[in-house]
Amino acid sequence: AVLANCSAVRELDANGTNFGYNPATGDCRGEFGHNDFYPVAVAAGRGATDLLLEVATAAEVRQCSPNIGIIGELAPRGVIMTSACDDREHVDVVSRFFAPNGGIVEDPVTGSAHTTLAAWWAPRLGLIFRAEQASARGGEMDVELVGDRVHLTGRAVTVARGMLLA
Repeated sequence: AVLANCSAVRELDANGTNFGYNPATGDCRGEFGHNDFYPVAVAAGRGATDLLLEVATAAEVRQCSPNIGIIGELAPRGVIMTSACDDREHVDVVSRFFAPNGGIVEDPVTGSAHTTLAAWWAPRLGLIFRAEQASARGGEMDVELVGDRVHLTGRAVTVARGMLLA
C-alpha cells in the first residue's frame, strides 16, 4: 500500500534511517536532493543490501538529482529509486540505482537491483513485467519472478572482454 504524507520516511526514521525527512519541521524534502528538485518517497523498503524508495511518478525518477553523500549513508550498497511507469506505454516500472559505496555514483543498468524490484512490484503487477532503468545510458529488461529466483532478459552491450588463466 502507498503510504501518504511521508509516513514511510517517518517509519524508517524511527529505525535510525534518514533519507530526507526532518522530524523537527515535518519537511519531506530534507537533504535527499538538491537543485530545487526533491522527490518524496511514497513507500520504502529494504533489500539485502539496498534501500528502495518508491516515488509517485516516472518523471520524479528521471529528474532526480540526489545528494550522493547522503545516499552513501542510507544503505550498505545503494539506493534504488522507482515508480510505476506512467509516461511510456510498453514499460511497467522505471528505476535508477545509486551506489556510491560500491564506487558507482549511478549504475547504468543493474541486474541485481531488479531482483529487489521484482519482489517489490510483483504483488501489484504480476510475476512478469517490463522495466526501464533510466540512467544516462539506460536500458530495458523483462523481469520475471519464478519462485525464489528472478529471471532477467533483454539486450546487453559488451563493454569488456577478457580471459581468465589458471
